[in-house]
Amino acid sequence: MFSYTHHFSALSRMLGLSVGIFFSISTHIFAQKNQKENFNQQITFTGDNNFLLFNGDDGYYTSGVFLRYDRLRSKSLHKKQVFSFELGQQLYTAYSRKILPNPTSQFPGGLSQIDRPVAGYLFAKSSLSTVFNNNILLSVGVSAGSVGNHSYGREIYAFWHSVVGVKSHWNWVWDYQVEDKLGANAHVTVALPVVHNNQRFQLTPVTEATAGTSFTELTQAVVIQYGRLLKMHNSSFWQTRLQSNSDPENNTFELFLYLKPAITYQLYNATIEGSRYASEQRGITDKPMSWVGSYTAGLCFAKARYSLSYQFVVQTREAKRQFHHQSHASISMTYRFGN
Repeated sequence: MFSYTHHFSALSRMLGLSVGIFFSISTHIFAQKNQKENFNQQITFTGDNNFLLFNGDDGYYTSGVFLRYDRLRSKSLHKKQVFSFELGQQLYTAYSRKILPNPTSQFPGGLSQIDRPVAGYLFAKSSLSTVFNNNILLSVGVSAGSVGNHSYGREIYAFWHSVVGVKSHWNWVWDYQVEDKLGANAHVTVALPVVHNNQRFQLTPVTEATAGTSFTELTQAVVIQYGRLLKMHNSSFWQTRLQSNSDPENNTFELFLYLKPAITYQLYNATIEGSRYASEQRGITDKPMSWVGSYTAGLCFAKARYSLSYQFVVQTREAKRQFHHQSHASISMTYRFGN
């Protein structure tokens, strides 16, 4: 499934860079004293983009921006709960931004080149994550969002491309974006570590399910972490590094590499199919691939107040007419406060 020489070559270079950064930060951090601070709230900004792979790609899942707020709701000896609220926007296009309405000797053109439906998705999500006995995570949530014009995908896409000097005549594909559709979804995530008492290595199977009028899918993944780690109830990776009182473990820095291979079964995807109930679709739509594989690799660093992570993702085709697999990278920054 993952015999993609070009992109894995890029990912190998990124992994090598991440390992170098990992050991550089390690050398610096061991000379530092731990911060004696505790915080019960945090704000996280995450940006997804093809550009962050530094390989020139600009297509498929081309951009995502997310702002998330987490607050410690309660903590007892056997249970810790974190409430979360998130706003986000995701943009999807064809395999390349350089497609013209009609082909030329230099560039491809025509509707047949829109191999993946063009769509934006704007959403809000609320969730409650509970960690039981320090090492079992259950997260439940609901989200509401829109594809089509109300996602403002075309406007944001055109704005950012104008900032970097991309000509507006490439934006014509948005004339055929997936039509307007509001939707709501329910989300459940269960993570149960099978190796978790080791401060250097953790292995955690993760099951994620989404059901609703925008997305219906089931994902099974495995998270593999190596480095300086904290347990799940205090981990920056699981967004649970929040405290209402003194906890020496929470003041310990984290620095680790992680891998997350995953397989997803798609039943419905509004960014590909549009409205499930419309008798006639106005934009270009497609059928989703039933099975989608992905592979994520990343590096995360966290101290008492801050977290910073970088990851890259390779994913198989989401839509049946899609020409190629897709890839992107993400940068995430967290600031903790409160108490």
